[in-house]
Amino acid sequence: MQVHIDRDSCSGTGTCVRLVPARLRMVKDGLDTYAEVIPDGEATEEQLWEAAEACPWAAVILESDDGQVLFP
Repeated sequence: MQVHIDRDSCSGTGTCVRLVPARLRMVKDGLDTYAEVIPDGEATEEQLWEAAEACPWAAVILESDDGQVLFP
């Protein structure tokens, strides 16, 4: 499973990062704060689903290994 962050939708609340700190991190870029994927980070599929479902803006995108969007 692949995870991506939609930067345009991410509001920087950090909910996903608190749930999956080994796979996602917060980035501050000037006035913007957003989550980003840690390329070699690890997380279970269950943890990724929990983070995606907890995002208030549906900015955490889950895809199957063949590229099919699973969430949102």
